[in-house]
Amino acid sequence: MSNFYQTENLETEELILRSNLQILDLKQMADMEDHYKKKTRHAIDTYKNWQKLHGRQKDMIEILYGNMEGTMLRRQAEDTTRIYWRVRTDLRKALSVYIQTCCRRNYSNVA
Repeated sequence: MSNFYQTENLETEELILRSNLQILDLKQMADMEDHYKKKTRHAIDTYKNWQKLHGRQKDMIEILYGNMEGTMLRRQAEDTTRIYWRVRTDLRKALSVYIQTCCRRNYSNVA
């Protein structure tokens, strides 16, 4: 993993911890997670389908340009997977912070 993603992840974590997240923010993040999960599944399925079809090719031109298409599809699958895992991780952290904040508020009102 590159250093860029590590520092970007720290910034996101700090934003989650400092922000006052509301339930609708969490719902929005959950919807984003679902969206990127579907997008990732589609990208992976497209790449796997390409692999099956490309393995049967006999024409040299189809093979050459097909290799470029395969590289593009693989990168697309990797990128969408990376985004999905990022949103998923951030959602889990945000939920944890939200639950801890709610519990503290509820217990302080009881006392």
